[in-house]
Amino acid sequence: MSWQLASLLLLGGSTALLFIGMPVAFSFIAINIVGAILFLGGDAGLSQMVRNSAAAVVNFSLTPIPLFVLMGEILFHTGLALKVIDGIERLVRQVPGRLAVVAVVAGTIFSAISGSTIATTAMLGSLMLPVMLSRGYNPVMATGPIMAIGAVDMLIP
Repeated sequence: MSWQLASLLLLGGSTALLFIGMPVAFSFIAINIVGAILFLGGDAGLSQMVRNSAAAVVNFSLTPIPLFVLMGEILFHTGLALKVIDGIERLVRQVPGRLAVVAVVAGTIFSAISGSTIATTAMLGSLMLPVMLSRGYNPVMATGPIMAIGAVDMLIP
């Protein structure tokens, strides 16, 4: 198979499936199945795709993600997170956009503790995003600091 067919399948197929309204995950899985059948040869390609997906999920760096999301949910639903956010907000009450500053500082601290970019972003997203949205932040402006701390997290050893 040529690279033109592969690029047509990847770009054209995924674009077409997304335009008809298929969710992103399902469209990528469909493209992977078709590509495995075409390029790797039928059943052997499908079995190789299953082996590769199992190896990707067993990756150790993905282990802390559910636990950090659980920690964020527990902190949020017990009300402890709101008390901490209010306390930090009082310390930086003169700063405009103080919830964004709180998100960046908390993300820096948690990224130094966890060492996992994905886990820190997931935990902050489940913890800070509802608070920022409930206080009237625009959804785009609320997700900005949370996504930015994911990029900063890679720089912290």
